[in-house]
Amino acid sequence: MRHANYSADLVFSFAGCAAAGWAAREFTILPWTYAIYMTILLVQRCIRDEDRCQAKYGKTWDEYCEKVKYRLIPGLW
Repeated sequence: MRHANYSADLVFSFAGCAAAGWAAREFTILPWTYAIYMTILLVQRCIRDEDRCQAKYGKTWDEYCEKVKYRLIPGLW
């Protein structure tokens, strides 16, 4: 994947929220707000980064994208 660091950030944020959610012993959305926020933020940032790299590197970026198919989640996106 092209943005492995963003995927790691998402894993850490979901893990932290899951730990907080389990401590509450009942489902509430509040512990998950950070993970939701990070998902929205990093997906948007990923798209902006892709656009900037395309503008900066052009054909070389296209070749890289052909070799590395997925942006953020292997096998999905």
